[in-house]
Amino acid sequence: MDNPGASCDTQTPRTPSLGQQLTALWPGFPFLGFAMLLAWQMLLSDTSTWISNIDEKGFALVTGSLLVGLQKNLFTVAALVLLTAALLQGHFRKLLDSKYYTFIAGFLGVLGAASVIFSGPYFFAGPNMLDIRGLFSFGGWACGAAYGLLILRSAQLFSRMEPAKVLVYYLIADLAAGLLYSVIMCNDFYAPFEGSPPLSGIVGLFALPVLSALVLGTGLRPAAASQKPSDDSAASPDRGFPKLPGGFWKLLATLAVFSLATSFASGWSTELQSLQRIQTDSRLLALVEMLFDVALLLTAIRFLTRIAFDKIYLFTMVSTALALALYPMLGLNEAAPSLVVEFLACIFNLTVWCLLSYIAFKRSLSPLAVFGLGYGCIALGKAAGWDCSRMLFALRETVNVGLASLGLAIVVLVFLAVVFNARDFSALFSTDNGTEFNLKKMIAHLTRQGQRDGASQAPEGRRGEQPWKAACSKLAQQAGLSAREAQILELLSKNMGAEQIASTLFISTNTVRTHTHNIYAKLDVHSRQELVARVRELRDEAGSQPS
Repeated sequence: MDNPGASCDTQTPRTPSLGQQLTALWPGFPFLGFAMLLAWQMLLSDTSTWISNIDEKGFALVTGSLLVGLQKNLFTVAALVLLTAALLQGHFRKLLDSKYYTFIAGFLGVLGAASVIFSGPYFFAGPNMLDIRGLFSFGGWACGAAYGLLILRSAQLFSRMEPAKVLVYYLIADLAAGLLYSVIMCNDFYAPFEGSPPLSGIVGLFALPVLSALVLGTGLRPAAASQKPSDDSAASPDRGFPKLPGGFWKLLATLAVFSLATSFASGWSTELQSLQRIQTDSRLLALVEMLFDVALLLTAIRFLTRIAFDKIYLFTMVSTALALALYPMLGLNEAAPSLVVEFLACIFNLTVWCLLSYIAFKRSLSPLAVFGLGYGCIALGKAAGWDCSRMLFALRETVNVGLASLGLAIVVLVFLAVVFNARDFSALFSTDNGTEFNLKKMIAHLTRQGQRDGASQAPEGRRGEQPWKAACSKLAQQAGLSAREAQILELLSKNMGAEQIASTLFISTNTVRTHTHNIYAKLDVHSRQELVARVRELRDEAGSQPS
């Protein structure tokens, strides 16, 4: 009787979705979902997308206090989602892998955007109706839940990539987010109601979380299309709470403190600025970010042999502390110091994202644990920072805010010197002098690899792809391989390396090596040559011509 497990291999495969077809043509397609998430975050920080022109129409609310409240609520719930995901990885993994994930994340994003926008006075009976704080607060909470889920999905995607690719894709995604945000904001000439936000902003707030969830989902399903959800569970450490590096806990404390300090500066500036100034500063910051992304990407590819992230970490921490210390001298009501701090926070976010992706990839740790704790602490610090700015603004007549800003600068420096310094940062990376982030080396390697793959696969292609695949499938059935192992067996037989297989299947190289070891044991072979010989033997027995 045939092996019962073989029936899965003979079933007619599903027709791939449009997203999966686009991912097959362009592997970078899923990362557009991350760009949409970043663009959505920019729109939420630009008040013109939900309270435009209120002062010009005579309504009462003309300060940035609503933005402070929105950010506090958003990051509070995001922190709750992310930290819970780190503790309950199994439940969240099932959610992220289920068909309901896209609906839940998209629905929460739309619900949050609708609650924020429809709490505006132009949709009700006048300025006093904006006192419906419950609806506005609920909008921030819903947006925070959607943001947390989308961050977790992005983490799963990035943690399966080589470090240098993480840097490239993050920079490109951030650049695409800035362009998308600019396109939406440049089409703000039409408002559906008198005094309401522009139609482009409303559409952007509604559509981006849904599109982000849809596009991010295409990056993980192709790898799992031909396997059971648990096929990787034996090889993957993404189960239970992993043993994290010792320095990781000090990193978490530093992330929370840095985020609190930078968000406090942003919140204080927001309380003092007019809505028009907030909107102008948001667009200026987006432009500066895009220029930085292009400059860093080109510089890294053309000139740098390594990316010194430890130096970038040191620079951002010291510069942020300096900006906070000088805040009272430059003027607490000036936007320039806050813009500098926000830009430094953007550089810090890039550095931390690369670090967390590296830890999850190289140490084969669960991205839900690494990013859940890492970005959970960042969100917690941001929520605390925005809330502190709100409370101190209410007490500004009795509290010396300049002294508070100086105190935060000292705390940041103490954490840099004592808790988590540049050496600790380098120890977590342990990148062999940063060669993993050598983009020139990566491009040259991929070029050579593509040439080798073309040369090695061409002869088999001339013999016929179907007989070779049939032989691989038959060998997998004979040896009792799982669906994932059968996938990797076929790729191994085509002389693909571990890194290329990992990139193709969106899994880590450690997972590929574990499966390869199991495949060799089940086939009783000890080398790639023996494996290929077994496949060739079965193909020849089926009637194909020998080499």
